[in-house]
Amino acid sequence: MFRFRFPLFLFFLGLPSFAATFGTVSPDLGVADVILDEPRAKLYLINSNLNRVDIWSTTQRRFLAPIITGTDPLAGAMSPDGKFLYVTSYNQVSLNVIDLAKDALVQRVALPANPEGVAVGADGRVLITTIGAGPNNSQNTLLIFDPSATQTAALTAVPSAVTAPAPPITPPLGRTALSTRSALLATKDGRYIIGVNNPNTTTRIVFVYEVSSATVLHARMVSNVSNVLSISSDGSKFMAGLTLFETSTLTVLAQQNAANAPFSFPGGNANNFNTQQNQGGSVFSPDGTVL
Repeated sequence: MFRFRFPLFLFFLGLPSFAATFGTVSPDLGVADVILDEPRAKLYLINSNLNRVDIWSTTQRRFLAPIITGTDPLAGAMSPDGKFLYVTSYNQVSLNVIDLAKDALVQRVALPANPEGVAVGADGRVLITTIGAGPNNSQNTLLIFDPSATQTAALTAVPSAVTAPAPPITPPLGRTALSTRSALLATKDGRYIIGVNNPNTTTRIVFVYEVSSATVLHARMVSNVSNVLSISSDGSKFMAGLTLFETSTLTVLAQQNAANAPFSFPGGNANNFNTQQNQGGSVFSPDGTVL
């Protein structure tokens, strides 16, 4: 079975299911990211194929009017107060600021390098990861956008040894969400932001960013780790693809192995499983014991 050092259960997502369908089936929209807005009963779907944010009402069970963004939006993150949604536009090299009370784009922030991942800390400042700019792409790998600062001081670079990620590859199956790129996700309390950068096709850099000090506390280079992230409620553990890490040390606590899966794979061969094309997301239970 799967290898763990403490009682934790993993379940694959994205594999064919033979159980009854539940929820609401919607067409394939080329969604690269999904953000839940519980107070408004909405899902914001970052639609890279159509350069917009699609809005799904969970109460009305229908799509509302979309919000147009810059070209090739890749990721989104909501402010802690729920007032704004921040969306990175890779090809337009910008950060889109959306007012969620108006469901309208109210600001477009020009960036010095193509953005990919985005997350918002407890202080309301926005962390953006980009493919970098300058010699060897070493500059502007991590940027901070402060919405409360003056326009000239709103954007600053984070001094960091974290290597800039490579540009996204051509997405398999035509789905931008499956394209290898960097990603960011904040802990529930907003004190830390977990990041994954992809310097090349096999190497990933996993790092922990502290919001209060605006510094990268830990970074570790690993092989074949996905940018699919989830974090436990207490922030002590996080998943990057099939690997479970301890946040404080970046120690690998557990790893999912397709060869030991208790279910069959298409074609009867676990080697047919491709983590980029077949792997879905992950989420922790509120008490952190089930994944």
